[in-house]
Amino acid sequence: MLSYFLDVSPASYWTNCPAGPFTKSFPYQASEYGYFEAGAGYYTVRDEKDAALLIYTVSGMGEIEWKGRKSTLEPGSAVLIECHDLHEYRTRSDGEPWVFYWLHVSGAGLEGCRNALLDQLTIVYPRDTDAFLDCFGQLRSIDPLSGPLACAEMSHCVSALCLHMMRARYALSGELAFGRAEIQRVVRHIDACYSRELDLDALSAIAGLSKFYFVRVFTQQTGITPHQYLRQRRVEAARKLLQTTNLPIGEIVEQIGYSDISAFISYFRQTLGMTPLQYRKESFNWM
Repeated sequence: MLSYFLDVSPASYWTNCPAGPFTKSFPYQASEYGYFEAGAGYYTVRDEKDAALLIYTVSGMGEIEWKGRKSTLEPGSAVLIECHDLHEYRTRSDGEPWVFYWLHVSGAGLEGCRNALLDQLTIVYPRDTDAFLDCFGQLRSIDPLSGPLACAEMSHCVSALCLHMMRARYALSGELAFGRAEIQRVVRHIDACYSRELDLDALSAIAGLSKFYFVRVFTQQTGITPHQYLRQRRVEAARKLLQTTNLPIGEIVEQIGYSDISAFISYFRQTLGMTPLQYRKESFNWM
């Protein structure tokens, strides 16, 4: 069975890799691969294909169902499934294009991934995203029919992709312990520098982790995202200034690092159930 709607941009590509006389001599064989910038209508439903499918999401969101389980494919995530079983994947219906790399692969090397990645729907987050994406770039430069060296290089690229995914999979069980020192370093930096402009690039660099993996580990360690933690820290600082000073709201907003007074008041009300002025009045009444 195969049903699909190929709603992809002109920047997308799809490459077939015909098998040559040396292809099956190596642990991994790539039969086709591609890069899709998929619109809202994109989907694929399929079964009985003798290959595994690897998907890595760059941006936007996808959805996948396999072996009775469903999951969202978010930026920085990778998944490997067997295509013989009925499966479906599509762009998530939130209006944003789903940008992803994909690869159909077969070969004896997949047996080593079975317990970790292929027994059930398992979403992983490769830590070294640049190296992971570089493997797809290398695949595009290989002509599988040019001889045994090309087949070896292609097998090596696929093996590297699987290795990155295996490392991410086995890190899941120890992820709460992993990164604790790195995340605490970021927390201390936010506590000391919340009034400055702090973006995800700067914070992940302090942690020494990729952006996607940093957000994942930070959220697991603290229970909230880095952005949520920064906003909470700024609200705490604003509360102290409202309680202890007569500074105008605009000046307080500037001191804690907000550039938009309306956005701050909205978040303050959402967090504490009252505006900053109401909070100041209640604090003085209590005192």
